[in-house]
Amino acid sequence: MTSYFDLSPGERWAIIKDIRCRYKELCVLAPKGMMEEYAKAELERLKAARTKELLRCQDRPAKCAQFVAVELCTCAAELEELRAAHIDDRDYAEALRDQA
Repeated sequence: MTSYFDLSPGERWAIIKDIRCRYKELCVLAPKGMMEEYAKAELERLKAARTKELLRCQDRPAKCAQFVAVELCTCAAELEELRAAHIDDRDYAEALRDQA
């Protein structure tokens, strides 16, 4: 790699002529192609995000029905029954979370 001004005047002029001849290719078409590729990639990301959101929302009605079906404890005796019904602490913690 070298500085532009370290080149001889003839080499610099050859570079300038080359850029002028290929201006449309280098400065117009190449960025346009890059923008098209970026737009396609962005569209694919949006499609993937939409699909992911639809799959996530697909289970919501079943989860809501499951949540509505839980009978809430209204007194201490019912909480004791709930504790007796769940031997494992993890299951009991999940049942308590369902109460909220």
